[in-house]
Amino acid sequence: MSEIKKETNTEGVRLQTFQIKPIRLGHIIRYDDVKAIGIIFSDRERFFFHRDRIMKGKLIPEVGDQVRFRVALATPAPGKFPSAHSIEILEPTVTDVGAQTLAEPVTQPVDGQKADPKAGE
Repeated sequence: MSEIKKETNTEGVRLQTFQIKPIRLGHIIRYDDVKAIGIIFSDRERFFFHRDRIMKGKLIPEVGDQVRFRVALATPAPGKFPSAHSIEILEPTVTDVGAQTLAEPVTQPVDGQKADPKAGE
């Protein structure tokens, strides 16, 4: 987690340093296009986001989109989710399609004919 530290250097100048929260991975579990708000799920936690916090990837998110994001430093109000920012919507990868889909070829019937299960052999 990030924490803000206030220090004074040798010349008496006050400095403010902070540690940046790590980048998290998650996926969108809820999105309201009218309000432009949604919820990201990551590591058994939920994070609120607004569409204007999307910095990279498609601009209109969808439920199921994989995302990379940072968590805002501000402490959420009681009963509210922490906010996500610097959101990047990731492009789907081949592994997202599913191993079974890639492993089993599908034979499509043509013009109402039955598919021959031995056709691929």
